[in-house]
Amino acid sequence: MAKQKVDSAAAIPENDLMSPGKRKKLQQCYERANELAHKDKPDFDYAHDLYSQAVVNDPGNLVYVEAMLDNLQRKFKNNKKGGRFNFGGRKAFKAAVADEDWDEIFAEGIEILKTNPWDTQALREMARACAFNRFNEAELRYLKNALDGKPKDVEVNRHCAQSLARMGQFDMAISCWHRVGEKTKGDEAERMMSELTVAKTMAQPVSLEAIGALGDRPMAPKPSAAPAEGQEQAATGENDETSDESVAENTEETAAEETDEEKPKIALNQRQELERAIESKPTDVDNYFQLADLHSKERRYKDAEAVLAKAMTAVGPSLKLETAYEDAQILHSRARVAIAEQRDASAKTDESKELVQKMRSDLNRLELDIFEKRARRYPDQLRMQFELGVRLRRAGNHLQATKAFDAARKDPNCLVAATLEMGECWQQLKQYAKALKCYQVAIHESSEVDGERQKRALYRGGILAAATKQTDQAKTWFAELVKIDASYKDASARLDKLG
Repeated sequence: MAKQKVDSAAAIPENDLMSPGKRKKLQQCYERANELAHKDKPDFDYAHDLYSQAVVNDPGNLVYVEAMLDNLQRKFKNNKKGGRFNFGGRKAFKAAVADEDWDEIFAEGIEILKTNPWDTQALREMARACAFNRFNEAELRYLKNALDGKPKDVEVNRHCAQSLARMGQFDMAISCWHRVGEKTKGDEAERMMSELTVAKTMAQPVSLEAIGALGDRPMAPKPSAAPAEGQEQAATGENDETSDESVAENTEETAAEETDEEKPKIALNQRQELERAIESKPTDVDNYFQLADLHSKERRYKDAEAVLAKAMTAVGPSLKLETAYEDAQILHSRARVAIAEQRDASAKTDESKELVQKMRSDLNRLELDIFEKRARRYPDQLRMQFELGVRLRRAGNHLQATKAFDAARKDPNCLVAATLEMGECWQQLKQYAKALKCYQVAIHESSEVDGERQKRALYRGGILAAATKQTDQAKTWFAELVKIDASYKDASARLDKLG
């Protein structure tokens, strides 16, 4: 990310694509850091240095940020006071904040967090840097640590509420405003909770089918007027999706006031039973999977992520856990895209449109990272190469996408789809002869199963052939397409024009 100074926090920086070589090196840093952090005798400091390299070079990568903060929290045994404070590093940090030098804020902030991962000043400024660069997931992760460090702090809760509301996470934003209202005078908190409740009503999450979930999952029941036990009660702060320590602390304070005789015996629901089972047997991975799946069914995707992240810390990294965690991340990101699209359909403002584009970009960035890792992790599963190629093409990296699609073509089940996608990439690169060849192969190899792709290949090939003065070939392909589907786009009109 290029270093820059700006006059307005509303400006949008360019999002340079990272080269595959650099991405691979950062991933190696991350994987080596994981090994060090999860040894029998963890080397937390060395692991932090490696995690820091990954975060500084890819500050929007939630996986890297999460791992770095989790490592530091384990180092200090979750003691919110952290270790010794390094005041010497704050001069450079304050200068970076004053200049709005976002790269330097990340670099200096990480050094401060090394001695106290709950330092609210550093965490909030790093969250502000994330907000400028639209690193939404990383922004919320830094703010979570700030909230863990000072769960009742008014400014921390106000910052969290504003960020969460901007991203459409209304329940958690309402919970934060509720805590602000408990500590302040005036009607600011009440007014904001009222506005967010209305906004939440106008933008309810859609079904898993509608967001294109990765697998077949049962649908969660629609919320009724009276929420069932275990559902979120955002306006009162109960069962908050953040599961932060402020909620736990309030619960503990209330419990401390009661005697054993006064405590009512409450039947646990399924989620509470699984949480208790995890507490009693923290290395039993099946309980984590069941709880994460329950959260996903209830569309509590962030909670599902948190459960699986906790499992990786308690049990240690495994391919099964990492894959499940990645799936949870994708589901969460897709749901947020769907919410942003619903809000845009209602609001139709420049801001809402910009948020949709940013959410889609974040989703593609996340999926690109994940499928790049999976392509390396499962070299024999060529479908992963196809999925990687799709994300590379969406990101505008057409040359690298052609390589991924070419590898995927070795799988007969991916041949037509990968060849068609490769042709479109070559066309974007102005390699028209290669593009036409791909369209020709896709048309020849397609069958009834590939009906839509065959029509797309005929259409794209016909347009390109006509543009490159290969009129006879264009006529042939358009005529074949019209024979299959005369109403396909403007194929009939194009054929008439050529005739």
